[in-house]
Amino acid sequence: MKPAKSMIKIFLSAVFVLFFTTQVFAQSDTRIAPVVTVFPPIFSMNKSQFIFLTVSNGNASSSANIKTGDFYRFTFDNASGNRFTLKGKVYVNSKNLKSSDFSIVRNTKNQFTINYAGDVKPFAPGDSFGIKVSFRSPKEVGLGKITFQGTNDNVRYQEVLPSFTILSFVDYPTGPEGPAGTAGPQGVAGAKGDTGATGPQGPQGDTGAKGDTGAKGDQGAAGPQGLKGDTGAKGDTGAQGAKGLNWKGAWSADTGYVTD
Repeated sequence: MKPAKSMIKIFLSAVFVLFFTTQVFAQSDTRIAPVVTVFPPIFSMNKSQFIFLTVSNGNASSSANIKTGDFYRFTFDNASGNRFTLKGKVYVNSKNLKSSDFSIVRNTKNQFTINYAGDVKPFAPGDSFGIKVSFRSPKEVGLGKITFQGTNDNVRYQEVLPSFTILSFVDYPTGPEGPAGTAGPQGVAGAKGDTGATGPQGPQGDTGAKGDTGAKGDQGAAGPQGLKGDTGAKGDTGAQGAKGLNWKGAWSADTGYVTD
């Protein structure tokens, strides 16, 4: 951006010096002093560009008129790019002149002529008119040139100043960045991508609510016999038994006995 700004400052300074010089030498000259300005004079290479070509009367003492048949011609050389196209009408800044007083002719693919076709009118000091041209800048860094020609009438006109100007084509941006454009429409969904790698294990989740009791399962098979348990505690004394026999005499295993 800094190189571009420096070039523009140099260009504007040169225009000021040229205009001031014209004023000094025009004090006793009432002719029209055509001063041509070109803006911008520097462009990024290999891009669609616009340029404004302007003609003004730089003689503050001028009182001469502009007449039908007067012309102003701009010619781009071959190093200045291609696809030169006129954009719009002749733009005019004047109390006397108007856009309809002029016509534009494209003489060749890189040459344009502004012709005056109106009534005889004063071309007052400071009045100006110009055209806007689009073109494609060259594909490489370099320099181009525009030459200027005007009506050949020494009685009413001084020479066109300057008779040419240089255009610069550079490999860096030459203007401020434009505003962001509006968002475009959503594109179509792309193809499904490959499955990604397994991610790390996440933290343990909260305990869930208790579920419903399940149905009773089938009885399982009998397990193996367990180990012998410890001797149990001594039981309570049992009830007194029935009265026993009152035996008298010797007992013989061979003898049968009955109770009485």
